[in-house]
Amino acid sequence: MGTNACVAKLVYAEDLKSSGQECPCGFESRHRHENNRNNMETLTQIVKGKADMVSVQAGGIATYQITTEGHQYQLDIDLSDKHDVGETATFMCHYERAIILMRWIRRAIEKGDFIEIF
Repeated sequence: MGTNACVAKLVYAEDLKSSGQECPCGFESRHRHENNRNNMETLTQIVKGKADMVSVQAGGIATYQITTEGHQYQLDIDLSDKHDVGETATFMCHYERAIILMRWIRRAIEKGDFIEIF
């Protein structure tokens, strides 16, 4: 019986959105993906989806892609916030059910930071 290993990619990325800069590669950070809560699934439906870590940025932002039936979302978790994630938290690269990340999903929805990709 084999196990599937996964490696999180560490990249350096400034917060271009908050600094007002544009990425030289042409990537548009978030503003094209409007949070439309009318089309968004319920929290119950979202946490039944799968979650895959797509990157970990220098500074400690883990980005997860959450996939449900027919929708994909992006969730950022600030790993440097020790009061939120704890001193010894371990974040996996893949979760069969996104319910493990429910508190961050709920908070992101409330703040308007939970991005529907499609």
